[in-house]
Amino acid sequence: SEESMKHKLFLTMGILIFTIHCGKKINISMVTSTSMESGLPFEILKGNEWKAEKGAEFVKVHFYADEAFALSKVKIESCAGSFKDRVAAYVNFDEVYGSTDIQKLNDEVVFEPVVQARSVTLNFQRNQDICLKGVKFFDEKGNANDRVWIQEG
Repeated sequence: SEESMKHKLFLTMGILIFTIHCGKKINISMVTSTSMESGLPFEILKGNEWKAEKGAEFVKVHFYADEAFALSKVKIESCAGSFKDRVAAYVNFDEVYGSTDIQKLNDEVVFEPVVQARSVTLNFQRNQDICLKGVKFFDEKGNANDRVWIQEG
């Protein structure tokens, strides 16, 4: 019927707009860390607080995606104040390197030009008492990729 067709068209348009507005999906199948105090580092992507061992230095957190994704920036959300030392970010292990700017907010790593990332490793250098409440990946248009799918167990 015509009414049913209008309903399907409306539903399809809604899904399309939602998908375009919300950005691309990143599937993260593994998150590891060299130091853990409060649970698994997957908590970072869930928006929960995660901590490394008290006093640990050179803590690394590794994010492994199922497929490569466009990456223009990584934003690191600390729950323990700003970082004293820069934070290094390695894309695809060592293909591309970037770091935060300690003269500024010291919580973002920008990649210019945009890179295709399969993995991202954050090295917190001499920062201690690492407490994170989020890590956001930004796409080639500068949009935060809030559609991170975590594949646990």
